[in-house]
Amino acid sequence: MEFQNFFNSKYGLSIAIAIGRFLPPKIGLPLSNLIATTITNMKNLPLVKAIKTNQWVISGKNELSSKELKEKAKAVLKHAGRCYYDLYHTSNNPEKILQLYPKSDAIEKIVALSHQEKGVFVVAPHSSNFDLALRALAIYGLKASLLGYANPSSGYKIQNKFRNSMGMEIISLSEENTFLHAVEMLKNGGIVATGIDRPVEVRKKKHMVSFFGHPSALPVGYIQIALAADVPILVLGVKMRSSGTYEIMQSGLIPLKRHPNRFAEIKQNVEMVLEIVAGYIQQAPEQWLMFYPVWPDMLEKLP
Repeated sequence: MEFQNFFNSKYGLSIAIAIGRFLPPKIGLPLSNLIATTITNMKNLPLVKAIKTNQWVISGKNELSSKELKEKAKAVLKHAGRCYYDLYHTSNNPEKILQLYPKSDAIEKIVALSHQEKGVFVVAPHSSNFDLALRALAIYGLKASLLGYANPSSGYKIQNKFRNSMGMEIISLSEENTFLHAVEMLKNGGIVATGIDRPVEVRKKKHMVSFFGHPSALPVGYIQIALAADVPILVLGVKMRSSGTYEIMQSGLIPLKRHPNRFAEIKQNVEMVLEIVAGYIQQAPEQWLMFYPVWPDMLEKLP
């Protein structure tokens, strides 16, 4: 089994769950940091290369040394470890979850979406503790359905069970009529949420979208769904504060722009959303937990 597959498998996730649930912070957090350092030292791992590439591009491809990129990758993995620890250490304790996500104006505005007549499509990057943010929002009262990846790994299936336990319906992209189901939910005033920064495997060059000034194969289906349902987009972001608590950011409702050319219509709206996402990521670059290469053509150009 390749390490990337192990990392996303039920075995890799089971280790993360065990560390978070059964170890106190004074043991669990240093252990997570040790694992992050060990993984970073495995420089030929596709996962490590992907993190370095993503960090290099979002830094503006500055003249970063190989050592500096390694430190960035280590920081990303250490933050991932902290997020997983917080996620599973608090999984059965709503009070602790809310301590990590204290009520804010942004949270109140997002939860209020559940009480509107018109649906909203909530989209987000994999920034910081996105999963725990969803749990906190559910505790505060958000009712939403999650649009999940097609053919999820065994690890993702376990994560989806956790999400279901918080009262969130999971709609898999591998299911028949997913598009129509999501459109119908939104038309009926529902909230649908999904991550939008994991690249798809196959994409024609002419269908690439710009992200941080470079062409990328990021998803566009959420825009097609929102256009069909005639609902606005809300971009959500998460970052950890220096205090160890988390902050949820929200863009407000974004009406989509129409265009007579279907491809141009999708592209202009995707790139409008990605510009906001990029702004969130730039606030805490090493908290962007994307472990797949968003710009695979850059892999061979790394310092």
